Formats: sequence, structure tokens, C-alpha cells
Amino acid sequence: MAITGILDLDGIIGGTTALTSLTVSGTSDLGADVTTTGDQTYTGAVTLSGAARTLTARNGAGVLQTVWFGSTVDGGTQDLTITGNLDLDGTATNLPL
Repeated sequence: MAITGILDLDGIIGGTTALTSLTVSGTSDLGADVTTTGDQTYTGAVTLSGAARTLTARNGAGVLQTVWFGSTVDGGTQDLTITGNLDLDGTATNLPL
């Protein structure tokens, strides 16, 4: 799935059937979990909202794929769990240790 623009996510993506991949060109407000069998690409700033978030990028054979953040990630004090390879090109703030 490719989104040209802003993503304001309030419901789970890929909960029952994982997306092949997800690419967002603008900013993202992640208010739910995302599961893909391929890469996840967030070009703009990402904010976590609502509760702890899980981003899963793993194919059917269990091989980890990449979650790429091209800008900042603001946790808003929410936990972030990534099941996959992380490529962070910006800063991550407000994530609990």
C-alpha cells in the first residue's frame, strides 16, 4: 500500500492478513499497530498515539524485513516495539526506556 500524503491511523493494518508493504510519503500518526510481510517506509515525521504500538515487518518464512523512518519518531511517552530490522535516519524522542 502506498500513501501519497498524510497517514492518520486509528485502526490496525494487517491484523488478519498482513499487507505486502506500506509506504507513506508524508507525516504519520500511528494510533494502531501495523503488520507487513515486506518493508514499512515512513518518509515524514512519525508520532505514536493512544497506547503502545507494535510495527511488524516479517515475511511468511519468518525473515525480518525493514521498518524505515526517514525523519523523526515521537513516542509521546508510548512504548514502541519493532519486529523487524530498524533503519532510523532521524531522531527518536519520548520513548520509554
